[in-house]
Amino acid sequence: MRFVQTEITIDAPRSLVWQVLLDFPRYPLWNSFIHRIDGAARVGAEITEHIYFDFLPFRVLGKSFIQRIDAETFFSWQGSFVHALRPLGHGTHSFALDDIGAGATHVTHREEYRGPLVAPTFALIRRVAEPGFRKMDRDLKARAESLHGNPR
Repeated sequence: MRFVQTEITIDAPRSLVWQVLLDFPRYPLWNSFIHRIDGAARVGAEITEHIYFDFLPFRVLGKSFIQRIDAETFFSWQGSFVHALRPLGHGTHSFALDDIGAGATHVTHREEYRGPLVAPTFALIRRVAEPGFRKMDRDLKARAESLHGNPR
């Protein structure tokens, strides 16, 4: 298994960061990487992610299913960009939220990739995914901190 992982500390309570992450209808207000998610934030729900990569003039659609939700601590979805090719390569996208005290939250943003096409293409996957994850992390930080009243 290969993965891309980023981390960020947000000066806002975990409950607020959680609320921002699971409020899919408001993603267009703050998220410049995954600009929109269609579907419900509940285990088993099918979702469509509208993803914008800086180097593409159009969005990429991901089709996934919400895999796990642990209140205020963890949620994940599993899917792929091309459903028919899912057996050849798919990912599990997740967010882990840790309360680190003083009203702050540590977020671990990760995607684990599996399938026979992953190994030969992983360098490209990392080059594409990691900047997007970092961008989303910064956007999440800005949104949660502004809602908490301490924009950075």
